[in-house]
Amino acid sequence: MTNSGGSPQNCPDRVGDIRRNGRLDQATLGAMDRQWPNLKRGGRDPNSQFWTHEWNTHGTCSRSTLALPAYFRRAVDRASSVDLLRLLRSNRIQPDNRLYRRADIGAALHRYNPRVKCNDVRSGGRTYKQIQEIRLCVQRDGSRVVSCGGGGTRFTSCGGGTIRFSRP
Repeated sequence: MTNSGGSPQNCPDRVGDIRRNGRLDQATLGAMDRQWPNLKRGGRDPNSQFWTHEWNTHGTCSRSTLALPAYFRRAVDRASSVDLLRLLRSNRIQPDNRLYRRADIGAALHRYNPRVKCNDVRSGGRTYKQIQEIRLCVQRDGSRVVSCGGGGTRFTSCGGGTIRFSRP
């Protein structure tokens, strides 16, 4: 997502399964597993499904400056430069399936003003809001993470109370 008006998306050069298409080396795939996991469970290989979606939806629009391997290496570099998990843990929020106050999550992430998207998960006969995605904004060339603007963390489909943070 850019800080100047939305996400570029759905450009030509769509690919099949990222993990199996042979265009990424094992070191990059391993770093992606650690730094850019899919928070939404399900499927045989949820990370690969997620990354394929990210390339087909957003990465294809960067192909004039970044080929598929460079796009994912840059994404891993950005993720490790921010380290959202460390940032959240330093604010006593960790992926332990517990509920956290929306305000505390927003305060922990305030530096980047990201977009946090939630989904519903059913557990123990109850339905909870759960973090599905934390979307950071980057310069169009992918060179650095920037604030998404808007005066704070924006939540989508997260309700107003507590949010579950599950293990990736």
